[in-house]
Amino acid sequence: MQMLCNSRSINCIGYEKALCKENIESVILFTKIFKTYIKGLKVEDKPGIFVHGLQSSRKTGFIGFIVCLESILQLYSTLIKTNQLEHIKLYRLSQDHIELFFGSIRSHGGHNNNPKVRQFRSAYKKLVIRINDITNFNTGNCILLEDIGILHYSSSDPVNVLNNNTPGFNYDAIIQEENLRSINSFILDHDYIGSHSDYSFSNFSKEVIIYISGFVVHKLTNVLKCDTCKDALCATDKECFLNSLITLKNRKGDNGGLIYPSNDVIDICFKTEKTLKQFNYTHKAVNKLKIQTEVLGHFLFNSNVFEQLKTHSSETRNPLTDHITLLIKSITSTYINLKINYNLKSHNETPSIRMWYNKLTIFKGQ
Repeated sequence: MQMLCNSRSINCIGYEKALCKENIESVILFTKIFKTYIKGLKVEDKPGIFVHGLQSSRKTGFIGFIVCLESILQLYSTLIKTNQLEHIKLYRLSQDHIELFFGSIRSHGGHNNNPKVRQFRSAYKKLVIRINDITNFNTGNCILLEDIGILHYSSSDPVNVLNNNTPGFNYDAIIQEENLRSINSFILDHDYIGSHSDYSFSNFSKEVIIYISGFVVHKLTNVLKCDTCKDALCATDKECFLNSLITLKNRKGDNGGLIYPSNDVIDICFKTEKTLKQFNYTHKAVNKLKIQTEVLGHFLFNSNVFEQLKTHSSETRNPLTDHITLLIKSITSTYINLKINYNLKSHNETPSIRMWYNKLTIFKGQ
């Protein structure tokens, strides 16, 4: 029972293996045997009177074991059997993490282990911004078996989170800042990346969104450090782009240096564009995090986006930093920044006849 509920890896054997299609039969058999054993136990409820454990005054623990095993089987039927997940590491569902969290909250109060509202708020803020890490607290009544983050800043930059959770990557803040600065300046300098106000996409609008998707990939490949994720952003079959705007700009081949985005990136950009139009971003401020959440909710369980990364994403130790989720957030965030930056610049710049003639001369014949 303990090995099953503390499974932490898909590469283990026996009951220590994460719940998956390979070991579900043994888990079902173990559940039946364990339930039969629990139901047959008798405890001394009163002096000289023995009753079944499930009928005694101490039945809570016995019922808890059975509910736990039944919940594991229900999780399999809901998530793994429907192919939403390949496996479930049950240790990540343990209450040990919550217990460590509250232990860390209490430790901030010193001798006082019953904090007031203001003290709780102060300790919570420290944990959110990682002043004191939860994993360093080990004086509770449970032992930390794996380094799993509990609190996570949902509004933090997904690119930095993904890079920090990439094995073998050493973060260099100076180089990272230079890359972001050069790419952001590139966005502001390219005015031909236009916006379209129509809610139904025409063929031309679709080609423009695909073209912008290629630039999104170009930006992310310069800042992401995970090679597997960068390969998933680029298209492997370029024949489907024969009549696209990217191919025309690439001079009918790869001579232009433009990047062909994968179908997953294009789908995410289409959904982001539709969500942006629903919020009427050209005339009022938008909640970037809300748009990001809507796009993420659409793709996370309703499609096979980045299906080739499922095994790679499950290798991350922190369930809140799997690479598929962070990639979707990175693409959405980059696309939103691109559209909003262009919209703000077009509203703030004053029309110039000289600039109009200059662009007419430069782009003549294209």
